[in-house]
Parts: sequence; C-alpha cells; structure tokens
Amino acid sequence: MEKNDVKKILEGLDVAHAEMVHSCLCFDLINVALPELVGREMVETYWELCDQFIKGKDASALPKLNAVCLRIFDAIDKEIKDGNVTEHFVLEAVDRMRNLAGKPVCTFDASLKQEMKAAWQKAKSDNDIDTVFHALAPILSRIAEQVEDGHIEASIGNLLALFSCLANIKSEHETWFEHMSHGGEMTDMEFLTDAAVEVYCHLRQRNDLSEGMGEDMDAQLLLLNQRTGFFGDWTMSNYADMLCTGDNQSQDYSELENCEVWMDFVE
Repeated sequence: MEKNDVKKILEGLDVAHAEMVHSCLCFDLINVALPELVGREMVETYWELCDQFIKGKDASALPKLNAVCLRIFDAIDKEIKDGNVTEHFVLEAVDRMRNLAGKPVCTFDASLKQEMKAAWQKAKSDNDIDTVFHALAPILSRIAEQVEDGHIEASIGNLLALFSCLANIKSEHETWFEHMSHGGEMTDMEFLTDAAVEVYCHLRQRNDLSEGMGEDMDAQLLLLNQRTGFFGDWTMSNYADMLCTGDNQSQDYSELENCEVWMDFVE
C-alpha cells in the first residue's frame, strides 16, 4: 500500500464523493478493530470528524478529516511492517475508495418517495403506529415486486428511501423502535424494518445484481446510517447481512420464501 495513493484519492474528492468514501472507510476500519491496533484516540478523532462532516454537513471539516485519515493509514502501515496485521484488508479498503472516487455518485432514484413522505407526515401528525404501518406495508410489498420482476436499480432506490423514511419516523417516535438494538417483542415498525431488511438481503443475493451496483448500494446504505444512525453500530447489529455478499451472509435469502419475517409479513 502506498500512502501517496490514498492521499491522491482523498485530495481529488468533492463533497458528495467524500461522504461516500469516508462513510465506507469508517465501516471498513471498525471491522478490523483498528482502535486496538493504532490507538483509540486517533480513530475516535476520525469518527468524530466524520460525523461533523456528514451529520453536521460541515464541509470545512473535510481537510482535517482527510489529514487524520492519512495518519491512520500511516499507523496501519507501521503495523503491517511490524507483522501485527496483514495488508489484505487495507488493500480492499483502498480499492473500494478508488472505485467510488473514480465514478459518478449513484444515488438511485426512488419512484415511491412521495408515498413514503406522506406516511412520514402521518407519523409526525398522529401518534398511531398502526396507521403508519398500514401506510408503509403496501409500499414495501410493491418494492418486493420490483425486486422479483428484475427492476434492480428502482428497487434499490426505493429500499434506501424506505430506510431513510423509517429513520425519520424514528426521530419523531423513538418508542416505535425501542427494541431494535436491545431485543424484546417487536413493534409494528420494527417488524416492517426487519421485513425490508430481508428484501434487501435477498436483493444482495440476486444473480442479476452487478458487482458495481452492489458496491454503490453498500456505499449509499453506509452513508444513510452515518447520517441517521438508524442501524446503529454495524459490528453489533442484527442487520450486518445487508453489507455482505451472498456467500458471506449468515442465512439464506436467495428466495423470499426462505425469509421468515418476510413470510410472516405477507400472511
């Protein structure tokens, strides 16, 4: 790994590309337990600056964020040379950075966004979880139909928009999602979230999903979570299968009929 390669990638990023690259890199670095390797203080500084840049929409934080990122790569390089970590994971992370930086940002259009927005507005004005669930449930069913009919790009856009909508609803009604991270009996909103996650994981296993589109949808999902925190810490999340290819997912999503929550949802 050449530090100049990383520096060149970072210096050439506009804001939209930087958001994607850094949200993906946050995930990649968390997954290799970097705090223990290179020092928790440096990594936590990187995470804080990433939040300031993405959540705070503060473009002025980007030069500092890039600088700390380069220091982290320096520290990783030292650990590689000392034999404490293999280079493989770093090369994969840098390859993803390079791929995302080298192509237009794919944000995926959401044809059902207005219907979701109406459901969110309903959630803001009402305090009735049942009403909101029954507004969103048919939308998820239509997205699943898009997936099964092979409308891959459209279904990605609508699933990402649905997760964003659910994150907005959670910001208004935290108790509707109170068991998401801690277990317990699911609320209707958590049930709908889990069903949507299974549709997303099923989509990740489809043969007609190209590698490039899979990379783009991962980047947008990671960015969405960086902005909203909806899925929490991926290392502790029940939803990490969304970021895995079919071979690495914890269960079989190849057919929706294999997905327990989804089958309960459609009954």
